[in-house]
Amino acid sequence: MLSKRERLPVGRYFRGRGIFRRSTHCTLKIFPASGFYSRFGIAVSVSALPGSAARNRLKRFFFRFASRIKGDVELGDFLLSIAPGMRNISLGEFEQELEQLFLIKK
Repeated sequence: MLSKRERLPVGRYFRGRGIFRRSTHCTLKIFPASGFYSRFGIAVSVSALPGSAARNRLKRFFFRFASRIKGDVELGDFLLSIAPGMRNISLGEFEQELEQLFLIKK
């Protein structure tokens, strides 16, 4: 799991301008780093996943993924926004999309 300092305050960055990378079910916004470490945040709307338990499960999954890759990505602040079609895919497919967005090579 990520430490508190490595979590991005989503409210401050959601409308900000950054570099965009898009996939079928999510959008990754990349901002210049504000410190000496990368920060990760995720925004999941009710229209994307209607149940709060499903949204929290997806957030925990993303933060576990982020803690695994934080040493492999460039320095920056990363905000992941989930599209409404997310409820139709599995976590394995979601992980593959994340690897493509973050440009992780296996």
